[in-house]
Amino acid sequence: MVQPPTYEGPRAARRLAELGLSVEMLETVFERAEADVRMCTKHDPPTMPGFTRWARIVRFLREELESDGWTYDNPANQPRTIHPRKLLAIVVKSGDEVTGFDMPGLWPANRNPIGEATRRAVDDNGQFALFTAEDLPGLSKTPMWVLLYQIIDGVVQAELSLPDKIEGDRIGHWLERIILPAIDLGPDHIGRVGPSRDDGGDTDAYTVEVERKEG
Repeated sequence: MVQPPTYEGPRAARRLAELGLSVEMLETVFERAEADVRMCTKHDPPTMPGFTRWARIVRFLREELESDGWTYDNPANQPRTIHPRKLLAIVVKSGDEVTGFDMPGLWPANRNPIGEATRRAVDDNGQFALFTAEDLPGLSKTPMWVLLYQIIDGVVQAELSLPDKIEGDRIGHWLERIILPAIDLGPDHIGRVGPSRDDGGDTDAYTVEVERKEG
């Protein structure tokens, strides 16, 4: 399996800058989100910490980028954060155990199943790899990137990556991956609790248990 271009360290920082983003800003987003997650208690529903983390990452990403001219929308209940010149739109999803690591022969994937809105956007990304929006006017003019994250022992492993293929209910192939430095949330972080989906998602998506498939 041919690995997509994968950026880490200084190369990742430079690639993010080309997209109007920075490592420091994304670290701030995750840290602000975790501060709100810590407000959850044992009296909340078991899925509250995970859902709160996802929702606050979406919110704080928008807040951090608003002053730079980024906008947002929510088609089919899929929250997108959109570059001022529509170079990209970012959606946030929780990822599997490969997320945030460059592991030859393995691809990261979203942990929860996708819905039709994500499927259409990823299909459009795949067409962008072959054509342009001018060649195929039906394509979305804004490629969708995914801010994919997982929490391991209080550490965020995350990446901003460009998908182009769906396998079943999961993203199965990536055109490009930008891996972020690990972010230590400290000893009092709240991990994932409960089996239900914790990343919002499209209105027609549903929750199933899936096994990681090696490429």
